[in-house]
Amino acid sequence: MYSNNNMTKKKFPPSLPLDCIVEILEYHRNDKKTLFSNLFVNRTWCQLIIPLLWCRPFEIRNKEKIMIIDTLILCLSKQEKLKFLDKMNGNRKMINIERTPIFDYPHYIRGLDYRNLECLIESWVTNSNDNLLPRNIEIFLFNLIGNLIFTRSRGLTSLTLEHYDYYYYKFRKSNYTSLKNILSFNNIKNALENLQKLEIKFFSEIYDEKISSDIISNLFFTLSKYSNNIKHIYIDVSAEEISQICNSFTNLIESQTNLITLEVNQYLGFSFVNSLYTQSNSLTFLKINYLKNFHSLLPALSACINLETLEFSEYFMIEDIDDLVNSVNNLSPIHIKNLLAYRIDPESIEENFAASMMILIKLSVNTLKSLTLDHVNQGILEVISINCPRINYLSLNIIPEEISFFSKILSSLTCLESLIFIEDFTGEILYRTRDVLLDIAINLPPSLKYFGFWTMDYNILNDFLQNIHVPSLQELDIFKGLNDLELNIIINFARKNGNLKKFGYKKVFSSESNVSENCFNEAKSIIPIIGEARHIKHYVIN
Repeated sequence: MYSNNNMTKKKFPPSLPLDCIVEILEYHRNDKKTLFSNLFVNRTWCQLIIPLLWCRPFEIRNKEKIMIIDTLILCLSKQEKLKFLDKMNGNRKMINIERTPIFDYPHYIRGLDYRNLECLIESWVTNSNDNLLPRNIEIFLFNLIGNLIFTRSRGLTSLTLEHYDYYYYKFRKSNYTSLKNILSFNNIKNALENLQKLEIKFFSEIYDEKISSDIISNLFFTLSKYSNNIKHIYIDVSAEEISQICNSFTNLIESQTNLITLEVNQYLGFSFVNSLYTQSNSLTFLKINYLKNFHSLLPALSACINLETLEFSEYFMIEDIDDLVNSVNNLSPIHIKNLLAYRIDPESIEENFAASMMILIKLSVNTLKSLTLDHVNQGILEVISINCPRINYLSLNIIPEEISFFSKILSSLTCLESLIFIEDFTGEILYRTRDVLLDIAINLPPSLKYFGFWTMDYNILNDFLQNIHVPSLQELDIFKGLNDLELNIIINFARKNGNLKKFGYKKVFSSESNVSENCFNEAKSIIPIIGEARHIKHYVIN
């Protein structure tokens, strides 16, 4: 028999092991609200959460976060605080030089966005409401805090640098750029040696071409010297004198040991393409804005055996490529799975664009699974039909003259699972007829699971959807705002389809969206998920 004492003894659940708590908190690394709500559970939780909260304190540009600047000022040495007080004309109400924080907050900073840091400092100074502060106090404080982070951080993994003249003109800071100042910070080697993500944007008119080139080139060469393990690089630089910049950028690429993603615009010139060979085993993503040199790019693409995604955007003007078109069967294959070319300036579109896309499709015929293209003509459609019978994702902006041909090849794409169909209005609208659209609906392949399309007249929409006979279709998007009449058509289609699990339309910021609560609730009773349509690469006028 058990005694009454034994029977009534309370049993407390065992506490979680520390490594489990660490894993749980790491899972919520990007959920600041959850981290804050658990900050005061106990001392251990606090010690685990503070490094997570301070890992990337400047990733969001939010004026309400000026307390971050207060905290960082408190982390300065007493001598630095005294210098700052002297610069502020002895205004002690803004800083307590005797107070020190509980944690060494700069030690935990791994991600640094200098533009967002500057905005926080600007807000902090503006919030002081002190007209006696010197005009350049923001620059002085920026350098103090920047140097503090470089000196005390255990090493940055993410660095974002931006320079736009209009910001510095606005605050009478002409001829100033943080890109130049960071090169003078202490401990720069240790601060940058573990850098994994680099983003640089530079647009300037106040500096002459030589100064701009020197600023950017010095930064690139410094990064080449100290940061050799960068995995992700994004460079958007506009400058006239590009040779010096291009050489330093090439040096930066070649100094990396394991570069995975690269996005660059060709304002930098094109000699950097040769540096891609040094990353041929690691590069998986390449995006080039403002492409010009197609000839030199192709062999570099072939060398990058693990490249999965190739992306082009913005202005597209390449050299004559007739020789490549005629010898495409003799060119080395490329290994990409995803090809994207979108938001191409319609006024500059030319035959070379279509020809270059057809070449890339043919060269990646054995691996290509996903294709996103603007300004699709019959030539491109024919190449897709012949060379990509097993492609599973298409997002096409088709010129109206070729929509009829598009409807004819659809049924041959027997592995297609996702289709986005947009009309390119650089062509003539008269080619867009009811019968052609109905042909598209009828010829949708039975393998399709997701279908997204742009607007069409109310009278056509009903017939269009009624002619879709794809039992596997589970997701539908319309890239426009809807009213009750149009949503009722969707409801009827969902009833007929039976398998539609998700529907999206342009709800946010759409003046055309006018769906009543009753109609929305009826749709929700039939379609489990109703929300915003997918974000797509193509430009769509709502």
